[in-house]
Amino acid sequence: MNCLNNFGHIAPEAPDLKSLCPWIPEKKPYELTPIGLHQEIIDFCKWISPTDIECAIRASLIIRMKSVIQRLWKDAKVDVFGSFKSGLYLPTSDIDMCVTLSGEYNQVALQYKLESHFIKENICSNITTVANAAVPVIRATDRFTGYKLDICINCRNVKQSAALIRDYVKEYPPLPFLLAVIKQYLHKLDLNEVRKQGISSYSLVLMVVSFFQLRSRTVDWRKQKVNLGVLLIDFFELYGLRMNNRVCSINVTQGGFYTKMDFNHSHDDCPLSIKDPLDAHNDVGKSGYRNVREAFQDAYAYLTAIVCDEACERAGEYNKKYVDGKRPHRPQSFLKDIVRITQEDQSYRRFIKETYQSFAKRVVIPDFADPYFKPGESKSFEMYCNE
Repeated sequence: MNCLNNFGHIAPEAPDLKSLCPWIPEKKPYELTPIGLHQEIIDFCKWISPTDIECAIRASLIIRMKSVIQRLWKDAKVDVFGSFKSGLYLPTSDIDMCVTLSGEYNQVALQYKLESHFIKENICSNITTVANAAVPVIRATDRFTGYKLDICINCRNVKQSAALIRDYVKEYPPLPFLLAVIKQYLHKLDLNEVRKQGISSYSLVLMVVSFFQLRSRTVDWRKQKVNLGVLLIDFFELYGLRMNNRVCSINVTQGGFYTKMDFNHSHDDCPLSIKDPLDAHNDVGKSGYRNVREAFQDAYAYLTAIVCDEACERAGEYNKKYVDGKRPHRPQSFLKDIVRITQEDQSYRRFIKETYQSFAKRVVIPDFADPYFKPGESKSFEMYCNE
């Protein structure tokens, strides 16, 4: 049934919960407690995790791009890194690729040459070279699938970074679950890129690992199943409210935190410092954090308000807060307003599935384009999802 808005026009029906939260199984209300949040995080991660079709289509794009690049430089070596290689990518994540050429070259000149080659080949749209970034990249959008690409040339440590993240996933089984929720949250706030005063996916992985390391004295992550709802709230509290980032920085090679003075930082330096475990001289968090910190504060306040309101209602204390003793609004989902899955997001996934389903079955994924981590085959998912 349609309803009238204030101007007398017919207003669209409010979307139902299933269309807003497609990860919620039928007739499965969540308790508004950390246990309910734990269950919803698992359901969300099952839904948001890449399907076999999405993986195959991304791999086929990587194969096509390698072929195009080697038409320009036949001896070029093409590697995949970042969230796709580690397997910790969202449906909206970019694909990170690195082109390695032997010899001495002007890196920026090579970027522009490759950009011109892409334009000539007419396989991508929205092609731009970001030459002033810490790592110069070509950004482009594949014309067939709409997937976005970030391509760098002669970058160091790309293989090692993917292998490092693979090892972290083995060491900390909750990592993919927390990372999926936090990445989607930052994506919807447009804070998932350094150039937009956000943070990179790599930085976020190191923040989550540092958070786990601080708890490792009391938790055996590989054997103990920990409440994911509590972990998510505690993560937002730590990095939104508790961490004194004017003094402390992150170093996962030394158990989580260290002082900025150890990294030749003054107290007035960058808002967040994260030492790259693969390069002690590289600070991967220096470009931005203030807006991210505020976002974490908001998420912490939102989630704790739901849990605390429920606790008050169960204790019969609502008559102290509201006239009728009842909560004015009882949310049916913790994550609906955190991850904000839109109809456009869902339509795009359906488009990929319906358009490429038969094609994906014929894709043979080579080793260089095969993710290390596949949710459906991982012990992390097996540990938490088989409840």
